[in-house]
Amino acid sequence: MTAPFCLSLCPRSWPQSGPACWWGVWVPLQDLAQSPLCLLQKHEFSVDMTCEGCSNAVTRVLNKLGGVQFDIDLPNKKVCIDSEHSVDTLLETLGKTGKAVSYLGPK
Repeated sequence: MTAPFCLSLCPRSWPQSGPACWWGVWVPLQDLAQSPLCLLQKHEFSVDMTCEGCSNAVTRVLNKLGGVQFDIDLPNKKVCIDSEHSVDTLLETLGKTGKAVSYLGPK
């Protein structure tokens, strides 16, 4: 059996056996393999952000939506989102910033 460790990514990338800490709860890895986290899809969007205020607006709408993990690349005007939400939902949500948004594709 492997030593316990904490995990934060999709369970498919974890070792095959041993306990793991998932959100502070130690559970067998095989139980986490069926986790809904594996349903997360990574999508990349172009968002016409010009300043930190723009990236803060993106952060605000995505946090309000919930069920997402994201990275904002302000210099390249890109947002990479891990989510189980549809692309249409993500486009609609990002559009609430008032910025021009386009879907670049899966990441």
